Order: sequence, then C-alpha cells, then structure tokens
Amino acid sequence: MGFPILMVIVLVGRGVSLPNAGSGIRYAWATWRSDTLADGQIWQDACGQIFFSIGLGMGYFTNYASYNNKYQNAVQDALIICFSNSLIEILCGLAVFGVIGYLGIDPAASESRLGSFDIAFLTLPEGTAQMPGAQFWSAIFFLTLMILGVSSAFALLDTLISQICDSEFGRRWNRSIVVSVVVVISFLISLMFCTEFGYYLLDGFDTWLNNFSLVWVVMCEFLGATMVYRYKDVVGLLGWTAYLVWIASYLLSLILGVAIGHSVHPGAGAGVGFGIFFIGLAIAIALAQTPRHTTLGPPKPFAGNAILQKFYYLAFYQVSKPSFQPELIYC
Repeated sequence: MGFPILMVIVLVGRGVSLPNAGSGIRYAWATWRSDTLADGQIWQDACGQIFFSIGLGMGYFTNYASYNNKYQNAVQDALIICFSNSLIEILCGLAVFGVIGYLGIDPAASESRLGSFDIAFLTLPEGTAQMPGAQFWSAIFFLTLMILGVSSAFALLDTLISQICDSEFGRRWNRSIVVSVVVVISFLISLMFCTEFGYYLLDGFDTWLNNFSLVWVVMCEFLGATMVYRYKDVVGLLGWTAYLVWIASYLLSLILGVAIGHSVHPGAGAGVGFGIFFIGLAIAIALAQTPRHTTLGPPKPFAGNAILQKFYYLAFYQVSKPSFQPELIYC
C-alpha cells in the first residue's frame, strides 16, 4: 500500500499547485449548496461510494475476520479501516478539485458532471500531464490504478474461493484447482468490459451494483444484526409488545421516510422518517416491562435509570455484546 499512498501525495502536491487550483478546492470545502445536500440521490450515491471503497457487504471482511483470534478487537479494527479510507479519499479529493479548478470545470453545471470513472481516467490524468516529466508520472499513475485494481481483485476472489472451498462440493477439489478455475472464468467475464461498449457497461454495473444493490445488501445485513441477532434476550427482558412496536417503527421510518423523500420532498421524508422513529421508540419504552437484573447488565450511562435501560436494550444491546458471551441469566 505504500506505493499508492506515495502516488496520492504526489498528485495532491501537483493538484493544489496548479494555476487556479484554489477555485476548485473552494468548490469542495468553501461552497455551501443546501439544494444538493437535500437531494436524496446524492446521499444514495455517497452511500454506494463509501460502501464500495471500504468493502462493506462484499464478504471479504467476514472472510478476513476468520483469520483473527477469538478475542480480536473488532471495533478498533473497524475504526482504523474507516479512518484510513476516509483520509485517503479526502487527500484524493484535494487532488481532483485542484485539477477541476485548473481546467475551469464547474461541478454545478449538469452538462459537465463527472463520474468516478471520468475522474480516474480523465481528470487526474490531466493533472499528471501538467507535471514536469509528464510521461513518467502518467506511467506511475496508471501503474498505481493497476495495483489498486489487482489488490481489490485479490480480496474479492479470495472471498468467492473461500466460500467454494468451504462448501461440500469444493472440499473435493484441491484449492489450487479452484483458484485457477475461478480466475480463468473471471478473466473471461471481464473481457466484455474491454469492448467499445465496455465503458458504458461498466458505468451501468457501477450504478446498479454499487449505488443500489450494495446499499440494499448492507441495509439487510444491518437490520439482521440489529433486529434478529439475540432478539430472544431483548424479548425476555422487555416483552414481545415493546419489541414488536420498536421493530415496526424502525422499519416504517426507513421505508416511508425514503419513499416520501423521493416522491414528495426530502424534507418531508426526513420529517416522516424521524417522526415515526421517535414516536415508536417512546411507545415501545412506555409498553416495555422493567428489565430484571441480569448477569450482563447495561453499562454505567444506562444502568441507573429504568427508561435508559429500556432504551439501551432496544437500541444497543444486540450489537454491543460479542457472540461468544453466554445467554442472559435472569435473577
């Protein structure tokens, strides 16, 4: 990873030093556009981008986690990964908007809107072309893109290969054979992206897989972790009525908030979504029975008040306890 990071630093240095780079950087850091922030599509695209760049919902974090020890600090690892990813993206943004300012592109103009592939293969190469020794830096830049692509391919292929090798069918075959077959098939499938129509096909895959399917998959995983996992403990503490009201308000706030935001107005969607959520939460807390003493009680900020205890068990319990801890023992 040292080589790509070094290239990012070089691009940032060149991007911010180009003539008129300041106007482009002001687009990113000193221009407030509330109408853009109110656009639901912007947030959907942002979720797809961050999920793809970190790798959420693709399985390779689960695959890599199998190599950890039983008591690995997963929260610490998650924070390191997210912080490092965001830092690199912020640095890349400085390089990109510096070049945008140099080229005189107005991001607010619909006719000059740039996608992620335009930035990778048009905007940043233009920045390297303006550097002394442009041919050398251009070669290094595209070598960096290739290294990033290969490293991503390793992670994605390892996930698929591990799933095959762990299955009953895959156990019959040597791992080297499985790897060879998967790599060859993946190579043949990827050839369609090298055709004249490949760029548009790639853009379509990026739109429907990253900005739609991936967001949906991650949301389902999140709902499974916060609603299904260890739900018996929450029901045993608070009762079925409170738990079902909480789940119903949770789902309705997500579904109706997004639907109204897209069909009516983003502000209306936000109002309906948060309104249903907080009203449902208040009703669930009111209907919940007082939690009995357990061997695994809530942490100190929630332990001293019955309402806060109910809120903790509804909102945080299922994702706060590691899976290797025993079931709750009621006293």
